[in-house]
Amino acid sequence: MKSLHNQKGVAAIFFVLIIPCLWGLFTLGVEGSRYLQEKARLSDSLESAVLAVAANKEQSDSENDTNNNKQLVSEYLDYLNQEIASIDAVSITKISCEDAEKECGTPGVYDRSGMRFIQYKVDVTTQYTSWFPGSEHMLGFDEKVTMNTGAMARRYQQRALDIVFVADYSGSMKESWDGEPKYKGVRKNIGYILDELNKYNGLSGKEGDKNRASFVGYNFFVKDKRGSSVYSIEQVVYNQKCVKKKWKWIDGKLQQVCVKYDREEPNVTGTISDIFTENTTTDEKQDDGAIFYNREFTFNFSQLKKDISKFYPSDGTSSYEGIISAARILNEPSDNERKLMVILTDGEDWRKDDSELLYGVNTGVGICEPIRNQLNSSDVEFKMVVIGFDYDMNENKGLKTCVGEKNVFKAENYDEIYNQILELIVEEIGHLHSGYKEPSNQEGI
Repeated sequence: MKSLHNQKGVAAIFFVLIIPCLWGLFTLGVEGSRYLQEKARLSDSLESAVLAVAANKEQSDSENDTNNNKQLVSEYLDYLNQEIASIDAVSITKISCEDAEKECGTPGVYDRSGMRFIQYKVDVTTQYTSWFPGSEHMLGFDEKVTMNTGAMARRYQQRALDIVFVADYSGSMKESWDGEPKYKGVRKNIGYILDELNKYNGLSGKEGDKNRASFVGYNFFVKDKRGSSVYSIEQVVYNQKCVKKKWKWIDGKLQQVCVKYDREEPNVTGTISDIFTENTTTDEKQDDGAIFYNREFTFNFSQLKKDISKFYPSDGTSSYEGIISAARILNEPSDNERKLMVILTDGEDWRKDDSELLYGVNTGVGICEPIRNQLNSSDVEFKMVVIGFDYDMNENKGLKTCVGEKNVFKAENYDEIYNQILELIVEEIGHLHSGYKEPSNQEGI
């Protein structure tokens, strides 16, 4: 009984002594689980942030744009991970395709087509506030815990392309639509697209892997500038009917010869056979009030925009003349594997019967299928699209037959014209790189 009496209070003392250890284990368990979750959440948030950086095309290597991207990363982390006490450092590294991988752009190495890319790596240092900070007498994490992590994304560039803008420059393009004359609005959008293409070209490390652009305007004719003179070009072959004859001595014999012809319907077969040959008719003296001419492919988009800024519409509409001229330009030798013809028009062709005959609306035999057959190959992908505005595209059976119904788009304003063209040339983004290792200088965990 005496021994039992002497042991009174031992359990209480033992309990008091073990409480700090139990509390420490509890806080380590709770806080440790919390920080593991925050670590995973931080990694997920940073993956979203680096994708946003890679997708941001409004950027350069300037200090201002770099700071904007750092701000973008911080905003993503603050929104997606609200337990962060502070973001101490954000580092963004931009690496060219050639610097990232020795076999950059080689088909079958990193992807089947060998697309080139720009690689973005983002590293961040963040701090968290512990719920149950430790002390000299209590187990626990530091009051402030530092976490470092990183993520990587690659912005993949599609293969470079050759694009021809085939623009309606008939008299109706002078009319106002969506707040300004149509030819000015279309011209402005072409300029915006050229700016985008120029940004892509700036990302390319190889001279032979750059986008090129060309311009073809049309009314009843297309026009070609040769020296200081501009020629009106007619490329369609027409059947001819003699309407006036005269008697003439030929080789000692009196014979009737035709001295005047009237043009009849288009000769579709003859036109098809001449699509990729030299222009058939030139008339330097013709003055229809319009100012425009074909521009061959160029990398100098600033000069192309400057030339287009001087163009002015007038006269009627013959879209087939523009298409034939654009096909000839696209048929020139090129290193690019993608070819795109974008036809921009605000109405039907004036000679509707001629148009439907040349496009094969009722016969199934027209000029567009031979163009596709010529420009498409195993190495080259060719596409032609129509963007119509300020009229009912369903009435234009000719162009719908030519390019195919799925390649006909209706725009309700200039923004839609821009967006539709941009979708056709947009690059691919958003592939996360999975081989990135996080920094090892993590404190507190």
